[in-house]
Amino acid sequence: MTTTISPEDILKERIISDAQISPDGNRVALTVAEAFKEEDRTMARSNIWIADVRTGSVRQLTTGTSTDYMPRWSPDGKELAFLSDRVEKGKFQLYILSLDGGEAIQLTNVIGEVTHLAVSPSGMSQGEITQFAWSPLGNSIAYLMYDSETPEDSARKEESGGALEFEEHHKYGRIWTVEIESKKTKRITKDYHVWEFDWCPDERSFVSLIADEPYEWTWHIARIAIIPLETGEPKEIYSKWSKQFGGLRWSVDGKSVFFISATLSDRPLVGGDLFRIDLGAESEPVNLSRNRFGSVHWISQLPGTKNLLVYSVNMTKSVFCLLDGFRQDEDNFEILSEMDIALGNRAWPKFSIDKNGRRLAMVREELNAPAEVWCAVIEDNGLKWTQLTHLNDSLLQYGEIKGELVEWSSFDGLKIQGLAYFPVGVRREHLPLIVRAHGGPSTCYGYRYEMEARFFCSHGYAVLLPNPRGSQGRGVKFLEMHRGNIEGDDLKDILAGVDYFVERGWADPKDLFLYGGSYGGYLAMWAVSQTERFNSVVADFGISNMLSMHGGEWNTYWEIFVFDINPYSQPDLYNKKSAVYYAKKIRTPTLIIHGREDPCVPVQQSYEFFRALKELGVETKLVVYPREGHGWQERKHKLDSYRRHLAWFEAHKKKV
Repeated sequence: MTTTISPEDILKERIISDAQISPDGNRVALTVAEAFKEEDRTMARSNIWIADVRTGSVRQLTTGTSTDYMPRWSPDGKELAFLSDRVEKGKFQLYILSLDGGEAIQLTNVIGEVTHLAVSPSGMSQGEITQFAWSPLGNSIAYLMYDSETPEDSARKEESGGALEFEEHHKYGRIWTVEIESKKTKRITKDYHVWEFDWCPDERSFVSLIADEPYEWTWHIARIAIIPLETGEPKEIYSKWSKQFGGLRWSVDGKSVFFISATLSDRPLVGGDLFRIDLGAESEPVNLSRNRFGSVHWISQLPGTKNLLVYSVNMTKSVFCLLDGFRQDEDNFEILSEMDIALGNRAWPKFSIDKNGRRLAMVREELNAPAEVWCAVIEDNGLKWTQLTHLNDSLLQYGEIKGELVEWSSFDGLKIQGLAYFPVGVRREHLPLIVRAHGGPSTCYGYRYEMEARFFCSHGYAVLLPNPRGSQGRGVKFLEMHRGNIEGDDLKDILAGVDYFVERGWADPKDLFLYGGSYGGYLAMWAVSQTERFNSVVADFGISNMLSMHGGEWNTYWEIFVFDINPYSQPDLYNKKSAVYYAKKIRTPTLIIHGREDPCVPVQQSYEFFRALKELGVETKLVVYPREGHGWQERKHKLDSYRRHLAWFEAHKKKV
């Protein structure tokens, strides 16, 4: 039997992200963060590190207890820009650091509010910088920043006693530029909101994702536009109802724009089909991927060619391919590699390439190897990989608990995949089974080194991480199976996975447990309202009432597009999708946990569900963490949550 894993062991993981290869391909900058944040911080402590591709050496570039992140190389590779709150906690400024030595130079002087969340409950932090990019020539940096509070705002607050006029007095996210030499800043965009942007190669414009108002729900109805640097007046080039966009990139010649699109549930979860739209004439986007290699997440055009290096996930596997971005025939792509790995960052997986298109860098992990930075040489017949960092080697001691891919048939014959973990040193017979439903629903479980699954395995449980219909990783058709999914077919997929474990003799049908967060929390609540198969359930920041959720959340369009229902013309369908309206049927002991400041799923969703269960005599408990938003960030809360989950399952195990 493996050593029992503690909650403290889970937090030993170093969160490695944002691997950025230098223009010459010889170095990789990366962010290394703690797996938690302290109570008085807005984000976890993190620093910038540098890995040398030629020698294999790795060194820490920035030090201290601040949050340094988002490293970006200058076009000549001599400097790194990054964000840091080293002067004042929670107030992030843009810095540049010469690789020849010396202190980091502060470029911006943003005046904004400090919150305990990465974003405030309204969906933004005043003065927050969310994205930046060097200009192609390296003379300036463009950055995306929310408006700061004005004297008029302060006077209005003072006069009204701090009254909040909801969704008025908009604080837009605007594109600004700062000149490197003079530090002179200039606001480019006007009274509209920018969600993301990319420089045009000629530095005369940006391609951007824009909306009329600066609130999270507007991302779902955003439009793609070209914004001239000189005027800041946007020219819309594409929009489509029910579809969302991300990953906007210019072609090398500046004549076309590439983007990724699907019906998506959340802003960071971009994955779908890859499109190209040509500029200069009225044209419709061309679908370049057409569901042929799964869910596309990121692309880069190789210099001097028409080829795009495309990263996608297909049937859980990570796929790299070369795709001719300007041909539309069936043979316009070539698979370079298809691997049992997962690519970081976890929310929106990305990679970076050097200026010659010969090397790429990425954070990658496997089922049985934790996240590290890797570099690959791009060759005609594939990718040749080299591991650069070993920052998480201490986690390898838990690798004897192996993850493996499993597949089963659902109620309608559709093949569903998941990842399974089993305890070490015991037979795979009649084990207690924990099922973890993922969030989104536009996300998926990949080939990741899941410490949380290993934690439960080390306490004697088998663990199943299912990817039901509506998950990314199998293309847009599979993702959009949620459209019109009123009957809960995704839960049926999960229950079919439980049947698979039971039929093979792996799981004890009298020892079944379920938990999940966000949409996974919704599925946990939904499950106890539809079946009594589980001994007990934990619902983390879940959704119990779709209609009240629609009015209270920051992301108010997601269920309209994902489920294809309207709250005002089809309220009966909202009720039909809401666990709270089936409360009289519930018998399963349910632990409910939520963050008090959650803007995505308001804590009232858990209050409603708890109140219904308590009044109807169902065993239940509600825990609310202060200062937490959508998920737990503080160390004590993370540790407490792991302990509560395990204790709740242990308390409801079959008595031998």
